[in-house]
Amino acid sequence: MKKIIIIFGVMALVTSCDMNFDEPNPNAPTIQSFWKTSDDAVKGVNAVYSIFHRGYAGYSRAMYFHGMLKGDEGYGSGGDGGLNTLMSFSMNDTNFGLTADTWANLYQGIYRANQVIAYVPGIDMDETLKKRVVAEATFLRGFFYFNLTLYFGRPVIITEPSQPTMRPVNATPEEAWAQAEADFIA
Repeated sequence: MKKIIIIFGVMALVTSCDMNFDEPNPNAPTIQSFWKTSDDAVKGVNAVYSIFHRGYAGYSRAMYFHGMLKGDEGYGSGGDGGLNTLMSFSMNDTNFGLTADTWANLYQGIYRANQVIAYVPGIDMDETLKKRVVAEATFLRGFFYFNLTLYFGRPVIITEPSQPTMRPVNATPEEAWAQAEADFIA
């Protein structure tokens, strides 16, 4: 009986799975299926704004931790070793999560803004709304680059929708400030 159970178990394991594990999710939106209407354009720019409200490393907290806490406007004390070391311009294991999450959130905002800037102009919609949505996304991208340069010094500049295979190099601070300024005045 034990051998029969083992044989059936092996047969079930061998025949139960399809070998094609890379099938795309048919329910997930794609670039081709999403950017179609003015509602999609507004949802896209709203997704860029959502970066401001993302958990521990969201902009409302990151502004204090990476900006004011290191300057004269803020003062940290108490038992949080991560904030105390961050205040003294140290980067170590106690504050790495906050710093890495801030970096990732700002780049997620840039990624989303680049999508809006690239795909909204191709949508058949009211021109005033289209210009407003693209202008908001461009300004927000500049704002994210401003903060990346302020917090980290040499960010990677990506101005079009990125692919996972892209490996851009870090910009100089001058190039980063110029990109932020160009986005602000665009």
